[in-house]
Amino acid sequence: MGAVPEKEKDQLYVRSAARGFVYTLPKKVEEILNTKPDDLRDRHLVRIDTNILDRITIDVPGRNKIVLARKDSNWTIASRKNAPANSSEVRRVIDTLQNERVTNFVEDVASNLPKYGLDKPQLQLTLSSFASENTAETKAGEQPFATIAFGKTQGENVYARLTDEPFVVAVRRSLLDQIFTDPVQWQDLAIYKFKPEQIHRLSVSAKSESVLARDAKGQWTWVKGTGQINQANLQSLLTSLSNLHAVRWC
Repeated sequence: MGAVPEKEKDQLYVRSAARGFVYTLPKKVEEILNTKPDDLRDRHLVRIDTNILDRITIDVPGRNKIVLARKDSNWTIASRKNAPANSSEVRRVIDTLQNERVTNFVEDVASNLPKYGLDKPQLQLTLSSFASENTAETKAGEQPFATIAFGKTQGENVYARLTDEPFVVAVRRSLLDQIFTDPVQWQDLAIYKFKPEQIHRLSVSAKSESVLARDAKGQWTWVKGTGQINQANLQSLLTSLSNLHAVRWC
């Protein structure tokens, strides 16, 4: 390849060694020929088939494992007696992992894991399917299909690898901040789960205690206290209480 023709800036002189003559080609051909192998690699950190994703296990050294389990379209914290999980938060993490791109391909052969802190990862994330019964294709139980290990941080990146692949990559360090390592942060944000009509007695304590109860007709009356009761305002309070949600867990 040679210079750019003066009158055709989008062209490039090219000489064929075999044929011995000179001709022009579009300049973008040079960019294609200068493509490096890493430019052609899939930059997704991991590919996730959400149709078979039933378990997410978060393993941090020195802490109990967190296991999130799918139940129909929602998620539970299996490691906490299947307590309801914040399903929106779980789906957010799944979407984040699916969209995460490798910032750098560090090594094609992970022969020196301690160098990158991957011999003893600071966090390991395992994605699994789950079958309650044996089938012709799979055995009952959990079947991991991807495990991501996160090692040392380096500047704005953290070293990572899929444990069934030979190479080491770097991804955004901020990705770790989006994977909660405290089970409390995975809890469902709902504080109460009941309907307003299920409340039959209400006690309010400040300097003194006031108690109200529903009568046989569904109207609220004083058990302890006096004054006129605004039934509409009280019903509004019950509706707010029954739908009370935390903004986040600390």
